[in-house]
Amino acid sequence: MPISPYPVPARAAGTTHAAQLDDAHQAILFSHLQKNVVPQQGLTIPVTLLADFRSGGFKVKWDYGIIGSLPADFRARFPHLNALLAAGRNPETQAELHLVDGTLHTLVLLADDELLLPANEGPAEPWGLLREGRGQPYPVELSDPSACSAYAGRQVLCVLDLGDTRTELRVSLDGRAIGTATSAPEELVQLVYHYQALGLIAVARGYVEGSGDGLHLEVLDPEEITEDDLEPPLSPIEHVELVGLEEEKARSARARSDAADSDSAGHLDDEGGATHPDEEGNWSLRMPSNKFAAPTPEQIRAHREKIRVHSPASLAEGPDDPGATSVFAALPDEDPVVGVAGPELAEPASAKDLPTPPLPRAEHAEKRPAPAPAPQASVPAPAQDEPRSSTPDSRAWIWALLALIAVLIISALIVFTM
Repeated sequence: MPISPYPVPARAAGTTHAAQLDDAHQAILFSHLQKNVVPQQGLTIPVTLLADFRSGGFKVKWDYGIIGSLPADFRARFPHLNALLAAGRNPETQAELHLVDGTLHTLVLLADDELLLPANEGPAEPWGLLREGRGQPYPVELSDPSACSAYAGRQVLCVLDLGDTRTELRVSLDGRAIGTATSAPEELVQLVYHYQALGLIAVARGYVEGSGDGLHLEVLDPEEITEDDLEPPLSPIEHVELVGLEEEKARSARARSDAADSDSAGHLDDEGGATHPDEEGNWSLRMPSNKFAAPTPEQIRAHREKIRVHSPASLAEGPDDPGATSVFAALPDEDPVVGVAGPELAEPASAKDLPTPPLPRAEHAEKRPAPAPAPQASVPAPAQDEPRSSTPDSRAWIWALLALIAVLIISALIVFTM
């Protein structure tokens, strides 16, 4: 499935929401690290949030693999993200990796829901976004205190360009210059100059104070600048029509209200058991529920009749004719009952339809003579060929032997006479 990333801030106005991944895939995490070293303060990585249709939460993707998931209650706190997903965009934020006892712990970071999306649009020309990194704030000296009053408490996209001295950054909002960021370091000034050399407009995230008379930028620290920042993606934040945002906000408000009601109700569930310890760390015992009702004898009999497998003997108890007797009824003390006796009993159509009578008991077997064996019809043996007489063959052998003897005698006489 194609992914359309939409970068959202991980931190904004000094606040952030962190959630640890459920079932983090350690093998994928370590394979992504390769030769990177996780510092003691943690390693910041970019992650993309995908909709998890099975759990209702998020699947968290880093580069080429899913590294874990976030629960549905965490997703319910961000209706703007749900509206982004409904519009076909995937939020892209930051996560922190911490190595603890050989295991990577991952924290996904998100700003407040109202500060995730900008209140205005970016420039029409190609532009590049300066990452917020760890969210270093740079205050803006406003030339007109009311220049940002229309965006009080919101995020705005500010255009940065070099001033006349090329040592400070001029800030513009909606095509109008509103002030300068005098405290910006030289590295950021050079980065803005590099963007202009590439033919791009440098843009940074700005946050307006709740009163509307203050503005500060949040941009990465100079030591956070990498080679990827020198070739930024073109116009990464596009205008998105958020359909159903009000419904998402109402759903999120209901979810928060239900969570608050469950917390205020105590630590007992509906059955009287403890779901978590109380403030003093004590667990309440689960008592038997008073909702239990013992079944009545009629219900027990009805249940037994429902689950019982009826035997042939039980079938005889409920025919239409009460006078009928089943051939499978219990055997009497005397002769067994064979067949079915009843009024207007029709004879079976053929011998095959007759039921097999039950075997008689041993005590009745002595009174009855054994049945005579059925006469067996004599079956003629198959005709066999008469043996041939051996006389002609024996005579031929005798004559041949005599002829041989005669030849031998004649030969001997001839030899002696010579």
